[in-house]
Amino acid sequence: MRRLLLPVLVLSLVFAGQAAAAEIVLPDNEGRSIRFDLHVEGVDAEWYAAILRAAPHRDEISTVRVDIVSWDELRQTCGRDAAGCYSRNVMVIPAEQSDDNAHTVVHEYGHHLDRSTPVNGVREPNGTPIWWRARGMDRLVRISSVATSYVLGWDRSIAEIFAEDYAQLALADGNYSIGWLPSPDATVLAAMKFDLGLGPEPEIAPLPALKPVSISRHGALAPKLGVGIPFSLLGPGRRVTATATFTGAKEKRSRAKLEIRCDGSRVALRTIGRGKTTVSIDRLNLGPADCKATLISTSTSKRTYSLVVRLSIPGA
Repeated sequence: MRRLLLPVLVLSLVFAGQAAAAEIVLPDNEGRSIRFDLHVEGVDAEWYAAILRAAPHRDEISTVRVDIVSWDELRQTCGRDAAGCYSRNVMVIPAEQSDDNAHTVVHEYGHHLDRSTPVNGVREPNGTPIWWRARGMDRLVRISSVATSYVLGWDRSIAEIFAEDYAQLALADGNYSIGWLPSPDATVLAAMKFDLGLGPEPEIAPLPALKPVSISRHGALAPKLGVGIPFSLLGPGRRVTATATFTGAKEKRSRAKLEIRCDGSRVALRTIGRGKTTVSIDRLNLGPADCKATLISTSTSKRTYSLVVRLSIPGA
């Protein structure tokens, strides 16, 4: 499913209540059949067929049905915020000839390719075998950065990552919707082509160690005010290090406090007192959780501060 605005956390759809459709079958460049059901009068099925002909594919193209529907029917079938959807060999695409809709066509076809190409020993959806290796999906699953469902969000779904990668193979339009992951490089694209029987198997280098992620803020903090950095821990075994500096004239009482809370509960609290300018909190084995590191001034005057949160996965 390609989202339009917000994620729709449903993959298995029930296509019901559709208008009467006119069926058209058009060939690809090798004579394979591509089936269309047109739910809107005046739709030019050839526009959609040309996109699919040009997209890398195999015999699985003859097992898909492409329903071309109105935007109203699309929202009823796929969800209010969807640009298109796929389930059980059926693609549902809006009746619109645009660059964005061309991307939707190949994105949804990516779901069909995923469903038609198993990866041994891996639960569906799982993309294609060499793509799985090239993208390092084993590690991403192990550290709970991706899932076969939408439990972590639309952009953490393996199905959606594969479909967006496939769209870049098919169109190379630069319209890549997975913000946390780099768009597919030459090795990933070559892996997908190999899985389709359209190129040699690429050499896949060992995955580099995961780099820690750092988030920082700095500025001035007035008395009794605070500044926070929210962050999410998608899986277990995360290490969180928060470091705060708070500079200014010395005072007899505590000048600031630093705390980390996860899912509403305090994980740790440290204070910056007289004669100190820096404090750190270092915690292991956190997550999954939604957390926040907060620096709160207990000074009587405005002070400069910096707050840095470092997230890492030991051994990954």
